[in-house]
Amino acid sequence: SLLCTIGISMLIKNLAQIVFGPDTKPVLNVIDNTTFTLNLFGANLNIRLLQIVVIVLVIVFAVALTLFFNKTKWGVMLRAVSQNKDASYLMGISVKRTALLGNCIGCGFGGIAGILLALYYGSVSATMGGSYSTKAFAASVLGGLVDIRFSALGGLCIGIIENLGIIFTSATFRDVFAFAFLILILIIRPQGFV
Repeated sequence: SLLCTIGISMLIKNLAQIVFGPDTKPVLNVIDNTTFTLNLFGANLNIRLLQIVVIVLVIVFAVALTLFFNKTKWGVMLRAVSQNKDASYLMGISVKRTALLGNCIGCGFGGIAGILLALYYGSVSATMGGSYSTKAFAASVLGGLVDIRFSALGGLCIGIIENLGIIFTSATFRDVFAFAFLILILIIRPQGFV
């Protein structure tokens, strides 16, 4: 199923590129580009309003998704179906409807991520999320593929390792540091951070 997901993703990206063209298109700036300067331990940190909005939205959606998976009937059913479809079916859960709900939620969050990415960079293209989706998958693998909190921790670690790596080398090696860190963690701890 994972290979099918990656294959369908590549198919959809290439179809979008055929339909909408390979050119990057501009996005309207809907959030004011105000910059705030914070002084942390003697170093000035410049943060844009858009970055604050993105961080707040990501935290809100992550908390909402965690509460949904742990506190609602549908969330518990989704977790059950993801762990064992046959046992879920025997417990009276409609596996097809639950899987459809999970796919709808996943597509919705993918759309939200695409909108935030387009707003952040001020442009949109058919293949703009390719490198981010592989890093998101790597973050989920680091999180053990079961817990949103550990996946967020995995994403944070990948981001820190990337930025520390490009301090000492070129920014073209950003992906090398991210995936080298992933491979190293999986060799040391195959189950991820869980």
